[in-house]
Amino acid sequence: MIIAKSTVKELKKRLIKVASLNSALSLLEWDRDVNLPKKGVLFRGEAIQELSSIVHSSFLAINSDGLLTELKKLYDLNKIKGNDAVVVFEVWRDYQRAKKLPDEFV
Repeated sequence: MIIAKSTVKELKKRLIKVASLNSALSLLEWDRDVNLPKKGVLFRGEAIQELSSIVHSSFLAINSDGLLTELKKLYDLNKIKGNDAVVVFEVWRDYQRAKKLPDEFV
């Protein structure tokens, strides 16, 4: 289905942006654990907190226009197959979990 293919492609594009932010967050956390001087811990903690919030918000924004919801409906109707179906299923599951977490917790 052409519509499903293009919407899955858009979902993947959005996921790449979130993954890039998450990669930067992981690097900050690694540096904190391995190389960070003691005087930098407070500032780094604040940076990690802010970026964690941005990653969380960015992931939730994937569905701001209903894209993920529409893909889930197509998935439920068996209109999405193969690897695309796996992507939709896994992202939907992660999205359902993430939207339950308040920003303050993240």
